[in-house]
Amino acid sequence: MNEAIVKVPRVEGIPPTGAHVPLIERYRERLPFEPGDPLVSLQEGSTPLLRAPVLSELVGATVRLKLEGANPTGSFKDRGMTCAVSRRCATAPRR
Repeated sequence: MNEAIVKVPRVEGIPPTGAHVPLIERYRERLPFEPGDPLVSLQEGSTPLLRAPVLSELVGATVRLKLEGANPTGSFKDRGMTCAVSRRCATAPRR
């Protein structure tokens, strides 16, 4: 049996503890939120960063690719939408 060996890219950017820190919490002080504002999150962010050795060799520089499909909805848009929805919840009039 002749099996091909596939080398999986090394994953970078994973917190050393293995614990997920929500994106909005990590950057809260840089975002337009006040203390106590509600935060809406699906645990987006912290997607893996993969080395791209073939692209790195082609361009002569280190290239890394974000695996955005690892977000809850599989979209890079999760990052912006969590901020937009959280901001709307903070500023929406109470009914």
